[in-house]
Order: sequence, then C-alpha cells, then structure tokens
Amino acid sequence: ILSVGTSAASCLACFGLIGFYFFVVMDHKHWRFRHSLIVILIVYDFIKVMALLAYDIRVFLQPVKTVNFWPFSKAYVNASGWFTAFSIEGADMAILAFAIHTCLAIYRPDLAVKVKKGSESQTEGGLYRFKAYVYLLCLLIPVLLASLMFIDKSGYFAYTSWAYIPPQPVWYTFALSWAPRYAIMIMICVIYGAIYWHVMRKFKEVGGTLKRMGKNQKVRRTTYNNLGKAANATAAKTGADAMAEADDLQENLRKQNLRAFKARRNQISRQLKFIFIYPVAYIFLWIIPFILHVTQSVDMEAYVHKMSDRHTFQYWITIFAQWMQSFNCTVDVIVFLIREQPWRYSFARLCEEDYVSGRYTALLLALPWWRQQLVWLPLLGLPDFGRSQQIYQKQMTAKLVKAATAPAANPHDFSNILLGE
Repeated sequence: ILSVGTSAASCLACFGLIGFYFFVVMDHKHWRFRHSLIVILIVYDFIKVMALLAYDIRVFLQPVKTVNFWPFSKAYVNASGWFTAFSIEGADMAILAFAIHTCLAIYRPDLAVKVKKGSESQTEGGLYRFKAYVYLLCLLIPVLLASLMFIDKSGYFAYTSWAYIPPQPVWYTFALSWAPRYAIMIMICVIYGAIYWHVMRKFKEVGGTLKRMGKNQKVRRTTYNNLGKAANATAAKTGADAMAEADDLQENLRKQNLRAFKARRNQISRQLKFIFIYPVAYIFLWIIPFILHVTQSVDMEAYVHKMSDRHTFQYWITIFAQWMQSFNCTVDVIVFLIREQPWRYSFARLCEEDYVSGRYTALLLALPWWRQQLVWLPLLGLPDFGRSQQIYQKQMTAKLVKAATAPAANPHDFSNILLGE
C-alpha cells in the first residue's frame, strides 16, 4: 500500500510542476487576480503532496517492525504533520477566497478598478482591492491553525501513511480541521447558489425586456392600422405602408438583438458551468475523507484498538481517503487547464492575435530577463514574424469587409449587463 501511495504521490507532484509551468506560459497581460488565487491553491496542494511523499518514502524505506514503533523521531512527525496541516488549511482558505472573489465580482461591480499593465489596462473586480489582506490571511490563518497543536506539547500523531492531528481527544480534529472545513463548504454552497440565482434572474429580466418591446411594437402596428381603416382609405394605406416598413425594420432589429442576447446567454451559461467546476472539485475531493471522519468519530474505539471486524470498513476508507488527499493537486491542475486553457495566452499567441507592424521591439523589451532565457521551451518561444504578418493582413481584410456590410448600430443590446461590462 505504501509503495502504491508513494508512486501515486510522485506522479501527482509532477502534475503540480506541470501546473506551475503553464502559469509561466501565460503572458502577464492576461494575468488576473483569480489566477493568483489558483496559484496559491496549487502551491498549498503541492506542499501537501511533497509532505505526504516524504513521509511515505521514509516509512517505506524503514518498515514498521512493531505496532507502536515508528522509525523516526517525534520531531520528524511534528514537522511532517505541521506542513500537512498547514497546506490543507491553506488550500481551504484559497478556495474560500476564490468563492468570495467571484461573488463580489458579480454582486459588487462598483469595486472594480482599472489596472495598467504596460501600455494596456484591464479591469479587476472582486477582492482585487484587498489583495494584500487576502495574501496575508491565506498565510497567517493556516500557520496559526497548524501551530495550535504545539500549545499543550502533544504535537502531531503518526498514522500509517501520514502525520496529522491525533484521533483523541476528538475535539482536536473537529476544532482544528473539520469545523473550519464544514464552515467553508457551507459558505461555498451558499455563495455559488447566490451567484447562480443572480445570473438567472438577470437572464429573465433582460429576456423579458426584449420580449415586451416586441409585443409593444405589434400593438402599435395593429392600433395604427385600425385607425387608418376608419379614416381616409388612400391616406391610411400610404401611412400604414410607411409605418409597416418602419415597424418591420424595428422588428428585425429586435429579432437581431434577441438572437445576440441568446448567443451571449449561451456563452455566459457555459462560463457559469466552468465557474462551478472549482467548488464541485473541492467538495468531491473531500467526500471520502468526510466519510472517514464521520466513521472514526462514531466508532472511535474500533479505530484506536483496530478490532478486526469493525475496523475493516474504516481500513478501506482510510486507503481511499489517503489517495484522495494526494489527488488534490492533480485535480486542481486539471481543472485549471480545462477552465483557463493557458496555452491560448502565451506570448507568441497573443502577439499573433494582436499584431501591429513595428511593435515587436517594444514587446520583446517588455519581457523580463528570466523570461527571455526560456524562449527555447515549448509554448514559451517568440512569435513567427511572417506568420503574424499574414494573420494581421487577414484580420484587417475581414474587418474591412465586415465594416462594409455591417447593419446599423444596435441600441438595444442589454446582454452586457450580465457580465457587468
């Protein structure tokens, strides 16, 4: 079991390195505050994987010979347990900060500020104004919770495959680990539920506005036609035809707006699903450890004394829970790659998309020295000048054709309100 756990932890540690590599791949112009929170989350999960890996290797190389004998000192157990607890609590704080940041970005767009990056500026909302406090709390709270175990000099407990808070007294584990986690899970469910309700309400409001506009136009057309029939037939016919043409134009504009709104709504719906990936992944990773905690709390005697019949279920749950603990880093990196697609925002890719003749010198000088030394790595290279010129010419040609054939400006596109633009 330890051999399998060690191999799995090694692979998962590699996933953490892959995540860090893709963060380097992303150009700084596309970097947002949420990316900083994801980095914090992956860093904490990577620390946990390395702590588990070091512990498992130590036990694997020096197997336990008796039930109560461990091949390393209490100081090593305390160090390993502290880093494990520190990383777990830090990941909890990062995922909570991410949820609050998303909520404030949607509910409090007035908190948004303009951030200048080089010659360009971008809008940052949510917790960006308080980022210094967020970073500080994401560091101090895990340090405090992980250090509370040393108050009564009891320290951490050496389990089979990791060092963590001792099983007895039960309130240790509950107060220092599971109580904050339960609170965070409840807050995450409430926050993302409120986000979903808010976005759906905006959809209904904007969609209802467009539909009411269409109904009012139809009523006006019918009323005008009825009045025209009661008056001079020839004049009414001429006026009705003119009004009908104007109403047809407005109806076409309304339908075009409605189609654009539906397309924007579908796009936001997909983005909303991606937003829910992070809390769903977090809760999924803690389901098995949660079951283990409940069974240990209810049947602590079986866990401590290892009664064969009653301990069998907890034994297998412990194995799966330990595997899930090491799996956090992998899941977070996979979610990051699926959600953010960082390879689309490499320096070379952005240069090709935003190509302007004669701009390359300024762009290259803007690259940090360390970044210029990594251009030989995959996805970190410089743009292809010839290919960028061809892409730029095609984009300009497409813009000219689109401008020549574009319809009149659309004054009734309310879909931007859904993104707070």
